[in-house]
Amino acid sequence: MRNVLAVFIGGALGTFARFALDISFTRSTLVAPWLINIIGAFVLGVMVSSLWTRTSTPAWVKAGLGTGVLGGFTTFSAITMLLTQAVGMASPNTGIVTATVALGIFVLDLVLGLTAAWAGIVIGRRFGPPAVATPDAISDEGVDL
Repeated sequence: MRNVLAVFIGGALGTFARFALDISFTRSTLVAPWLINIIGAFVLGVMVSSLWTRTSTPAWVKAGLGTGVLGGFTTFSAITMLLTQAVGMASPNTGIVTATVALGIFVLDLVLGLTAAWAGIVIGRRFGPPAVATPDAISDEGVDL
């Protein structure tokens, strides 16, 4: 029950943060959803590689911050909807160009999001616990070759 409550409260906070950032930009641009997705991917990368790796981090904190806050904050559906609207409003003569541009923006959003997540993971590892060496699946200790 604690996880569900954490996701509910975190989702409300993340959605409010997204709304606050979204209204600070012109509604017709893709800047706000793009920025939100990239920030969300970066922050999730940092959290997964630092906070999530600590055994002392409770599951409800992970659920509240990851699924809740960042799930409510990021806007994959919003950028998809805006791109779909942009293609739908295109004139018949420029529809294919607009669709191509929309696809390019969509792919660029994915690439930038993945890059931001990777950068977040790299940076987050500096704040997480030190890596623990894992034993080999098949140990060769005591075996003379």
